[in-house]
Amino acid sequence: MTETSETDITGRDGYIIRQALAYAIVTIERLTETWKEASDQDDMRKLLNHLCRSGKPPAEEYLLNAAKHLEHQE
Repeated sequence: MTETSETDITGRDGYIIRQALAYAIVTIERLTETWKEASDQDDMRKLLNHLCRSGKPPAEEYLLNAAKHLEHQE
């Protein structure tokens, strides 16, 4: 078993953060205009794109996976 550092609590923090951002972005997209937090969503997209800039999978794949998963929940 490997120990995690203070900057990597779970051993997969980056993945969890990218996935959480994707779920939040997709969820905000599905809200009515009254409840959408467009500036938050825009900033989340910027963060997700930045976190995915040099890695795989790309941000679009996280968003697609989140959307597919949420479709099964509705």
